Amino acid sequence: MSKTTTIRQALLLGTLAMLLGACEGVRNVWEESETQQYTRIDGGIGFERKALEWGEEHEGEEEYEAFAEEVVEDEGRSPGERADANFILAEAEMRRGEHLDAYRHYRSILENAPFSERVGIIEGRLFEIGTAFFEEEKYDGWIFDEHARGVGVMETLRTHYRKSDLADDALKGIADYLASPEVGDWEEASLRYQELFEQHPESEWAEDARWRAGHCLLKQSQGPAYDRTELLRAQDFFEESLRLYPKGVAIQRVREDLWTVRNLLASYEVQVADFYQRRNQPQGERIRLVNAALLYPETNAGAQAALRLKEYGIDLEILDREAILSNPRLQSVDNILAGARLFGGRRGGLGWEW
Repeated sequence: MSKTTTIRQALLLGTLAMLLGACEGVRNVWEESETQQYTRIDGGIGFERKALEWGEEHEGEEEYEAFAEEVVEDEGRSPGERADANFILAEAEMRRGEHLDAYRHYRSILENAPFSERVGIIEGRLFEIGTAFFEEEKYDGWIFDEHARGVGVMETLRTHYRKSDLADDALKGIADYLASPEVGDWEEASLRYQELFEQHPESEWAEDARWRAGHCLLKQSQGPAYDRTELLRAQDFFEESLRLYPKGVAIQRVREDLWTVRNLLASYEVQVADFYQRRNQPQGERIRLVNAALLYPETNAGAQAALRLKEYGIDLEILDREAILSNPRLQSVDNILAGARLFGGRRGGLGWEW
């Protein structure tokens, strides 16, 4: 036996004897056989992180982990003892890069021994594992399951450490994953970004999250030919970003997306106006044209709407612009009659006439 091996074994035995000797009823925990293997005889248990933090494989480590596994499965052990055993196994798995197995051991501690002294260390370990899962590389266009597992790990961190300084980082990781091109769950990603800036307004990610919440809704929308709900919500996020962060790092991206949204909304109004025109419903057509012209005057669709209204003999300057801009009800096809009053129409047998 080499001198180095003898010293290492002596250190291991000394550490174990010191930790286990304090446990009542311990007679003899480890003994060295002629083949230099360690055998557990009997006794209590006391684990410390430093026992496995050698940075390399050591003789006796496998037996030590086997003992820890037995403790984890032994329902006669106290929650604290089983938590210590789980922690030893988790740390060993982390050193080997087996993040999923490590996570399962850490989660077991949080669920079964939430007051364990190990809980404080586990917070950082969960973030490390979740980040590792998110950073797994793609293979032939497919995403490894670890990416989705990263969401579960970060959610565990948020659930058990609600006031953690890492909570906003965990939430950003989840949102970024959902907003990735491979996943493209734009609606859910927008909700997570919204959670981030609402629950963590002082976070370094708050400004960026507000822009991304709107950007994801812009990606979710299917254009002016479809429902405009996502576009209106996105516009709210962008306008609020301009108000809160007029000189923010994301200001250019916010302005570009807001320009896109306003053009799409103006086009939506004109397309609805065209719909009413084809069905010979001038009231609906003109209300939508007024929306486009007054709400989005800087857009091409808004300018086209103004020209069409002029051809109908409607002067935008005499309309109650403030009433339209300040009252959403006057900007809805569901309130045509209310809006028609702005044009001086009179009630006839078939509705409003011009």
